[in-house]
Amino acid sequence: MNPKDFYVFVTPFDMEGDTKEIPGGLPEEYERALHHRERDVKRWQRTVKEAGLSKEQKKQFQSIVEAKFQAWLAETGNKRQLDGLVPSSPTHRAAMDSPR
Repeated sequence: MNPKDFYVFVTPFDMEGDTKEIPGGLPEEYERALHHRERDVKRWQRTVKEAGLSKEQKKQFQSIVEAKFQAWLAETGNKRQLDGLVPSSPTHRAAMDSPR
């Protein structure tokens, strides 16, 4: 697998034991690819933060980014993969759709 196509799978909860690290670590090229991706994300977040957008502009910007992301998910077929991660029971869907 190409290192730039490698992503870590993160669970949204903590578990007991030594489950927080990748067993045996990662090969250097994969570690480097993850580091570069994290650096790019932080740079993007800093750029957005420093843009000095008004509350309305931030809202509009977020809508545009979300729309582009949804389009990318659909175009690449990744939406199907994400949909497969979420149980499709009506109770679960209602809970996911309700405001928090």
